Amino acid sequence: MRRLIYIPMIHEAEQTVFRNTSDQMKRLRVTMLWKEIEKEIDKLDLDKQKVKIFADGIAQGKELMALRSDQPGTTMRIIRNLVAHGAILIGVEDPRLIREQAALLRLGNACENNSPTVGQLEGFDYYDRMVGLVSEIMNCVKKRDKVIAKGVDNNIRQGETGILFLGYQHDITAYLAKDIKVEGLSPETMLLHDQIVRDHFANGSFEESIERFTRLRDSFAPQGRGPEKK
Repeated sequence: MRRLIYIPMIHEAEQTVFRNTSDQMKRLRVTMLWKEIEKEIDKLDLDKQKVKIFADGIAQGKELMALRSDQPGTTMRIIRNLVAHGAILIGVEDPRLIREQAALLRLGNACENNSPTVGQLEGFDYYDRMVGLVSEIMNCVKKRDKVIAKGVDNNIRQGETGILFLGYQHDITAYLAKDIKVEGLSPETMLLHDQIVRDHFANGSFEESIERFTRLRDSFAPQGRGPEKK
């Protein structure tokens, strides 16, 4: 049997937002989440010699760079600890797709920061621009998911366990080989994770805008586009 333990990953930039917030509860939730994740990994009592680690954003051939002790983040600290006990970190991402998505998100944030009011939306140009960006970003995410799933499939052998740290925007399950058993965290830990994601959206992040514009785009699905231009 091949196993894959899915760990929902809160990116370091997102964690920094919560560490710097004045809302003590939000800061506490992030700290609690990583403590619970570490506890659950320990409870698995895995033979680390048979563990392969995969992580969101770690490209093929960039494992040593990612493992450098000066790389920040709770995720990397946990990964370094697992590797120190015999696990193997394997980068499976395509660096071109990582760069492509990063560029699209920067463009999206720039548009969001300069978003017009509803009264300024002449001809819905802003709507069209944002919907186009959302579609490009979601397509890029799907491409990355397929690449990650293939990398996991190619590197986990029978009797081995994979641990995948993956951001909440991703979902590779549809692309995984059928003989890989996917296991997640406890419902209590996932509930805590989901609350942190909701907190992140409440900050007005561009990821929230993706959700909002995707819903808006889908509401016009029968017409295949946004509101008709005057």
